[in-house]
Amino acid sequence: MVKLPRTPPDSLTITEADLTDWTGPMVRIHGTVGAHALPWWRLRHYGPLPTRFEPHPAPIGHHPDAAVMYVAGSFDTALAEVFQATRTVWAAAPHRPYLAVWQPTRALRLLDVTGTWLLRNGAPHALNTGPHNVCRAWARAIAAHSARVDGLLYISSMTGAPAAALFLPAADAFPESPQLSMPLTHPGLTGAIRAAARRIGYPVA
Repeated sequence: MVKLPRTPPDSLTITEADLTDWTGPMVRIHGTVGAHALPWWRLRHYGPLPTRFEPHPAPIGHHPDAAVMYVAGSFDTALAEVFQATRTVWAAAPHRPYLAVWQPTRALRLLDVTGTWLLRNGAPHALNTGPHNVCRAWARAIAAHSARVDGLLYISSMTGAPAAALFLPAADAFPESPQLSMPLTHPGLTGAIRAAARRIGYPVA
């Protein structure tokens, strides 16, 4: 079995061919109260938290030069990722989750870790689903490598569909207003939530 190197190589090779443009809508479900609650358009400078692609260096705290936001390419993937701990969609969760959908104002240049880039840099495709502490080490190295990289395009470990971790250079690509921003408890989302929950196999609380 090919193992995922715990430490990235000192010199990563990132070419234009390794970058892909994300121009379509981005979907995010985010808390609006509690620890680390942020507006739909703001990346999180506090970290690293125990999630997969945190670019923040140690120790845990506020890092002005590092930030992250996790987004999905579909509502199904956003729900599956956010509620993966309980595998239950809880629209009225205490952190008051909101759904936000927006179109970036420019093409986001994302390093595609779903293809052969990992293999050419000494790692298998398992980085998409590997141990979070190892993935964080790679995310730090990638974020430090080039200001051209707005983030990572990866495969959701829950749905196998595209998702992205946006880094600090992506902060200038948010529009003034999102296409959609509303609480998951909004009656207008009830049908969409139930349909998506059926597709991913999660019950609705």
